[in-house]
Amino acid sequence: MIAGTYFDGITSRAHRANLTAAGGRAEIRLADTDEVKYSGRLDGLRISSRLANTQRSIRFESNQLFMTQDNRAIDDLLRQHGSQRGLVHRLEARLLVAVGAAVGTLLIAAFTFVYAIPFLAGAIADRAPQRSVNAMGARWTNILDAIILEESELSLEERERVIRLSRPILAEHRDLGAHLHFRTGIGPNALALLNGSIILTDELIRMASDEELIAVLLHELGHLKHRHLLKQVLQQSTIALIVVVATGDVGTASELLGATTILASLAYSRDFEREADVYALEGLLNAGIDPSNLGSILDRLTSFRPRVRQAPDADHAVEQEDPDRDEAREYEELNGGDSTTRSPEKITVIRKDDADAPGWDIRERRILNYLSTHPSTPERMELAREYQRRWEEMQKTSTGG
Repeated sequence: MIAGTYFDGITSRAHRANLTAAGGRAEIRLADTDEVKYSGRLDGLRISSRLANTQRSIRFESNQLFMTQDNRAIDDLLRQHGSQRGLVHRLEARLLVAVGAAVGTLLIAAFTFVYAIPFLAGAIADRAPQRSVNAMGARWTNILDAIILEESELSLEERERVIRLSRPILAEHRDLGAHLHFRTGIGPNALALLNGSIILTDELIRMASDEELIAVLLHELGHLKHRHLLKQVLQQSTIALIVVVATGDVGTASELLGATTILASLAYSRDFEREADVYALEGLLNAGIDPSNLGSILDRLTSFRPRVRQAPDADHAVEQEDPDRDEAREYEELNGGDSTTRSPEKITVIRKDDADAPGWDIRERRILNYLSTHPSTPERMELAREYQRRWEEMQKTSTGG
């Protein structure tokens, strides 16, 4: 006889009960009234697999339930009638098998996240119709404007300069449907969004020479060409789906699929950055422009580290001196003092509606890190130098040197 608890499937009230079995038949009786709740074949009971020493559930007619802590008695009962313990318990009972299963699970998870998800996201992104991609990214500029970006403060002449420079490049890559937007608020940076929008910040435009701006533009076109952002979004969405399936936590998934996804997706992987770099460097070679311009702007973006601080008065803009201003000037002098290169004299402190909230400056720095699509790494700088050597060889060949 196996002691346990009976539930009628209608109310939550628990009744003490006993399970007995013989000759392939089973019976469940209430302990207090001796009322029979089940009488029939043993295989008519749905007995759960054993998991350590947790309670076993035995279900039968009309969602009735018998629960018991006597796992050993249930195991003996199943063994006597030709049934085996559940797979989970058999694995758990063998330590080496359990450890192996855990390691195997981790390896499968690592393979899924490192290789399978990026591969599937890339395959889908490469085949997605451009119209669908544009529809996905239609509101991204508005979302970023609401979160962090500010209206551009460029003069009409400064905008015309950039438009004039970009017109032949965009015409050559018209199949990408790229179009420019001018913003400020995240330091010197450039972003390529799903719908073909390329955002150039005031700080970047004032910092870069004409050739460097072309290099940046080609880099962002490389992101559009290879659909890097779409691949990132698909990866994030797949991870969110896995979270829902594995944990049932819809709240976490909704956060992953919200504005956080947009910000996180803009921080490209090293492989994506290298791919966009190669696209830009090849474009510079084809345009007859020294590829070192990409390396120089990457180096300048890295050396630009504004000290963002909270504005004490929301009614007044707060500015502070750029601690790297002298370094930027020295860089210009070493490179011939290009008069078209602009160095920002001051940094406008970033402010949003909740700029008075504690820790705002810390959150701003984190967002700046999210949106930093041009991290300068030794590998990328070496790649730029490699293309510069190719360009120098081309110049020697063309001049007969």
